[in-house]
Amino acid sequence: MEKSAGIILPHKTPRWGMRTRTHISIFLSLALISWCFYQRFPFEPHYGVPSGIIKKPGPTEDFAWTKLTPTRHLEYTPCFENFECARLDVPMDYNSTASDASRVAVAVIRYPAPVPVIHPQYGGPILLNPGGPGGSGVSLEISWAETISKIVNPNIETAGPDAKFFDIVSFDPRGVNNTTPHLNCFSDSSSYDIFKLQMETEGFGSLEAKSNIWARAKALDSGCSEHASDIIHHMNTPVVVADMVEIIERHGEWRSKQAEMLVETPSWKQSTAELHCDHPFSSKSILEKTKWRKGEEKLLYWGFSYGTLLGATFAALQPHRVERVIIDGVCDSTDYYKTSWLSNLRDTDKIMDKFYSYCSAVDAETCPLNVGNLTAREIQSAVEDMVSSVKQDPIPVTGTSSRGPDIITYSDVMNLVKTVVYKPLRDFPLQARLLADVAYGNGSAFADYKAKDHKPSCPLDKCEQGAPPCEFTDHATPGIMCSDGEDISHWTKNDWLKNIDTLVGQSKWLGEYWSMITMECAHWKGKAKWPVKAEDIMGNTSHPILLIGNTLDPVTPLYNAYVMQKKFPGSEVLTQESEGHCSISSPSLCTSKAIRAYFQTGALPSAGTVCQVEEVPLIGNVTRDLTTLSEDDQRLLRDIEIMKELEW
Repeated sequence: MEKSAGIILPHKTPRWGMRTRTHISIFLSLALISWCFYQRFPFEPHYGVPSGIIKKPGPTEDFAWTKLTPTRHLEYTPCFENFECARLDVPMDYNSTASDASRVAVAVIRYPAPVPVIHPQYGGPILLNPGGPGGSGVSLEISWAETISKIVNPNIETAGPDAKFFDIVSFDPRGVNNTTPHLNCFSDSSSYDIFKLQMETEGFGSLEAKSNIWARAKALDSGCSEHASDIIHHMNTPVVVADMVEIIERHGEWRSKQAEMLVETPSWKQSTAELHCDHPFSSKSILEKTKWRKGEEKLLYWGFSYGTLLGATFAALQPHRVERVIIDGVCDSTDYYKTSWLSNLRDTDKIMDKFYSYCSAVDAETCPLNVGNLTAREIQSAVEDMVSSVKQDPIPVTGTSSRGPDIITYSDVMNLVKTVVYKPLRDFPLQARLLADVAYGNGSAFADYKAKDHKPSCPLDKCEQGAPPCEFTDHATPGIMCSDGEDISHWTKNDWLKNIDTLVGQSKWLGEYWSMITMECAHWKGKAKWPVKAEDIMGNTSHPILLIGNTLDPVTPLYNAYVMQKKFPGSEVLTQESEGHCSISSPSLCTSKAIRAYFQTGALPSAGTVCQVEEVPLIGNVTRDLTTLSEDDQRLLRDIEIMKELEW
């Protein structure tokens, strides 16, 4: 895509122009009506708009993505109680000039700002991406939008006149979840469930298991990529960047249309007839502020994990469109685009070392592994002895009235650790209980945990809801990452086995699992029609980027943030002193305030800033004198407490 010189508009403080008591009265009345109406209805209010022009709110229990007609403009419909959904029709191939070229319907979801778009302090949409690649932005939005809105938006009751209020918007990237067409590698959901259960049963660890993994990946990935639809050539990261440009451009168009309809209604004209043209609620001021600046709409963005790679690619391809970009849990773009995946596990095992240390500092009730007041080294020995034992002799577990008989294997234990290191604050207690059950008990609690984790898959052609209680059968992850990266189809099984040894040398806990990511690309045959190279990911952006990294992140080490900082001059790294994946794995008032300040004013934290968290895994809350905090800080602290429980 051709890069163009962007126009950077200066920030202007609105001229209130209220010169009479009448004007003050009108303004306060409009503001009050706006606020009351907006609080009542979780969608964009349209004051005085004639009936029939705007879709009215209604029950969303029967909402289905398939009931939304894809359109080339954003047309929102109420969905999932507090959200609005749309399907944006975009080209499958942005370079095609054919009149009958294929199209993609991108699922877009919006959590409205605390103020309407016509409000002088409306700040626009902040786009989110959960990572993956292949993560669902719709699912992230449903779980996280309310909390993220409270982080980036100040309390409306105490906010000053310079405060901004943002929509929270996300989308399912190409081939993912509710965006169509899908990349579906299974004929039906049953075949997917069988394949998945066979993989779980075979596990990993032995040479025989590795041989099965290699063969199974070849059967799935080579077959799927050979017979997939055209979407396989148009779902890599640069094309998703183009979709993001389309989303923010269409949002600008939508914003402008909302205002145009509003100011043309008789009721609005009558109520604002006496306002000076510079008054923030005058038709002139509203239309100027909400005007669609075609080709110049800017990006507000917060991306996690792979979402940092998406954000960095956007910043490289569209540097003039960067208004605020946060990349949180940073990927090394060179490592990713070269299909290496060798820069991820630098700090993984240190998180398990923290687990042993925290466990030894608490009693057996808090950490059941700590029987007899053990040291961290003794707890580590107990866990590692248990892992060695179960690798040779899986634990048989008899069935119960709620589940069938099962065995606890080496792969089960390793998969548990793989999951837990992403969110230690939430999951260290679970890990302590389940590892103790295997080390000292009969494995029944672990078997119960496994049974709860088994969910039926959802047929893509029938699953209409945006957040079903089942998982989708799409195979988007290799479709994105393998078409992004350099070709490694020359790999043999021996090449992969050497890769396993390299990764296990980096992390004994995640090395084997991590090797399966690259392995899929050894069999993938889909090629992107619009690729980028690793050396392309850099640039001078129109506003500096904020990079965030935890001191101990299982798969995106803090080191990567400093590697990427060098590629974007003027950017700054914020460190969060915590274990887990991305800053949102542990609530931190300091981090949340820095994020809010960045979106509100563009201010970056000082170089070398390190933020502490509010709670330490297993240990508990950090002692804090709440009386020293402002009312707004206390409110924000309460709002972010839920973060550790949310899924993404």
